[in-house]
Amino acid sequence: MDSNVKRDLIIGLLIVLLIAGYFSWSYYEKSTRKLDGFRPWNSDALPSVQGGTREKLSIDIETPDGATSTPTGVAVPISVNKQGSYAFRVFEIQGNNNKYVPSVIVVNEGDTVDLRIKAIDNAYDFFLPDTGSYRKVLKGETGRLQFSAASYGQYEFFCRDSCVGRDKVGGTLIVNKLK
Repeated sequence: MDSNVKRDLIIGLLIVLLIAGYFSWSYYEKSTRKLDGFRPWNSDALPSVQGGTREKLSIDIETPDGATSTPTGVAVPISVNKQGSYAFRVFEIQGNNNKYVPSVIVVNEGDTVDLRIKAIDNAYDFFLPDTGSYRKVLKGETGRLQFSAASYGQYEFFCRDSCVGRDKVGGTLIVNKLK
């Protein structure tokens, strides 16, 4: 075989290998990319909006349906109105001593949450970035906020504006999968 033909075959083979390597690498990158493009550093992140906090559940808490035994710090609904597989759940939390009490709310996917926020010692606000839900409550007042717990996951809520200069005031919303 002529040396020019050998050289052309080797160059052609190298080009084919480079192209195959590029497509393999591209496929690998796409298949291993995190689902949440806003927080690629967080291996527990689930798809959310920019600024969202949705993650895989780190704790397993049963959704309370009233005056059942729940762990300390978990809100027990004032009322639960089930409509098929979904429910309308009413909760009350208080802002007091730079914290929400209780600080954990547990619901199921698809539930509608009616939250009553009572500000005891200062003005507080409730912000859930994943749903865009926001409500400011002045000292001594009670405010209401409704939102839909659409997707399973663990979310952070916090006092965004009224608590500036105070310790971080926040809590957790846990949305369990429907069983």
